[in-house]
Amino acid sequence: MCPVTPALSKQCINDMEKARESGYGLTYLLVHEDRCLGMGIINHIHHAHLSANLGYWLRPDACGRGLATAICNALKKLAFSQMNLHRLECFVEPNNKASLRVAERIGAIKEGLCRKRVFGRDALLYALVND
Repeated sequence: MCPVTPALSKQCINDMEKARESGYGLTYLLVHEDRCLGMGIINHIHHAHLSANLGYWLRPDACGRGLATAICNALKKLAFSQMNLHRLECFVEPNNKASLRVAERIGAIKEGLCRKRVFGRDALLYALVND
């Protein structure tokens, strides 16, 4: 897992704002009682190929309640029904068991290992297609 530092958080927020403004990303925060529990992201939208990445993150104290699965299912529905995308990809660190379960629960299929894909580390590629 990549350690979340204040500098990394600020950079991520700036990147998300730029992606939204340019039409290449959407970020949705999961908020409960004025507290951010996590987020779901559709980013790296490739308009010509009708594909994008699907990402998700939760605070450690919000894990284990099905929240990541719920936000991913909502984003999957948005991507396929309103954005008319044909493919969503999830890159998951092989040792992140909880994230692997989320990808499988939302119906993503494991397609293979991508070496040095996320923060210089290997990631498993899971994909959803709109049939």
